[in-house]
Amino acid sequence: MIEYRFLSHAKINWRLHIGSLRSDGYHNIITVMQKISLGDEVRVFFPASEDVVTCSESIPTDKNSPLMKALHLIREIKPSLKRFCFEIQILKRIPQQSGLGGASSNAGTLLRVLNKLLKLGLDEKELVKIAIQLGSDVPFFASDYVFALVRGKGEVIVPIPDPPQREVVLVCPSFGISTAWAYQAWDLKVGTSQSFREKDEWNNVLVVESEDSLLRDVHNDFEEVVFASYPELFSYKRKLYQAGCEKAFLSGSGSTLVGVLPQENHRTKNTIMELFRDEPVRIVFCRTLCQEPALPAFL
Repeated sequence: MIEYRFLSHAKINWRLHIGSLRSDGYHNIITVMQKISLGDEVRVFFPASEDVVTCSESIPTDKNSPLMKALHLIREIKPSLKRFCFEIQILKRIPQQSGLGGASSNAGTLLRVLNKLLKLGLDEKELVKIAIQLGSDVPFFASDYVFALVRGKGEVIVPIPDPPQREVVLVCPSFGISTAWAYQAWDLKVGTSQSFREKDEWNNVLVVESEDSLLRDVHNDFEEVVFASYPELFSYKRKLYQAGCEKAFLSGSGSTLVGVLPQENHRTKNTIMELFRDEPVRIVFCRTLCQEPALPAFL
């Protein structure tokens, strides 16, 4: 049996704009995503006697789970894989329902890794076709890009050059937020036919001229509805600014807040730990990724 081990990285959303509800039940979105150093550790063993997924935390692992569906869908395109079974073990480090894309990263990264590992020869279009069936964030994780504009329902991925290399802090509350709930709350407040608010929002989001322009235009539509229902998250955002972060924002639909640390950040880190000492949160310091880590050889 061969063992393969890799990290399934989390993501943050520098910008996230919600558009109208589509006929397929998804919303059009425009978002700028970047992968970060925090990630789940994934081990894949094959050939195994049967497909099985185990995890250090309670997540769906049955045949309808994203990882099992990923194996099924990739076999539909590559029937030669039907003779192989896989055992997948996940050590979770990305909090669930945190807006950091944990489950989507697991599924998308598995597709990308198996494609390269087993030399399946799937091009980007074929990977996206599989990945979008598993969730709107999955195509980004199935791609080789660490910094990209993502639009449509998540199936259009445009890489952006010169990804920012910054240290960030994640404030992860003790509770998660359902993405489905967040979209329903948005629809109740704004309406299902709402277009993007800015006339030329597409162009504004697409153009990331520099790190300064990226930080200047940080935005997340979900904050409007999430902070109304979870006011403690807004207080956490204020504390991040109080500590000296250059920017603070919600990632995805939450519940994680992201703080961009200044270049000289030792004092800021200490202040963050002090301000959040009595809060029911997990504090994680990590970095944005500037390139996809090279895949190691089989173990």
